[in-house]
Amino acid sequence: MRLSNNKMGQRGVTLVELVIVLALVAIISTSVVLLCNSISAIVVSNQKQYYKIESLTLTREFVDKWFHNFDEKESIYECKNYKLVIINNGVEYTIRCVDENIEVDYPSDSLSPNKLVFKGIKDIKFENNDLNNRIYKCTILFVSDEEDIEYSFLISRRS
Repeated sequence: MRLSNNKMGQRGVTLVELVIVLALVAIISTSVVLLCNSISAIVVSNQKQYYKIESLTLTREFVDKWFHNFDEKESIYECKNYKLVIINNGVEYTIRCVDENIEVDYPSDSLSPNKLVFKGIKDIKFENNDLNNRIYKCTILFVSDEEDIEYSFLISRRS
């Protein structure tokens, strides 16, 4: 008996080939899922680092702006118990940290806010770094779930 031409070249998929293809698909999909989980963990870690850096940077900018708001020759800058007190026209102005809020004193006619919320900021300290009372070291204590960070920077009077 002779086979016809159209049946001769056709062949079905064997069970072994099917198992190999399914195994390869399983390996590739597992690799993709593990890669996505790793990338997700990296993204979460980077978000936390970004949050810390952003909070510290905004705090520094705020402190710097407040510090230079009183930068006049008549203003007297003093450090008392690690708190900075600025005496301007006989009135004392200070900056302090209360319950993760940085509270500052401004003149009553100022449009600036007296309180800002910086989550994670636990304390702010000032030290005089100069005999002429021109340079001050500001240290911000930032507390997060993983670690406590002390961030220090110098600010100086312009006048």
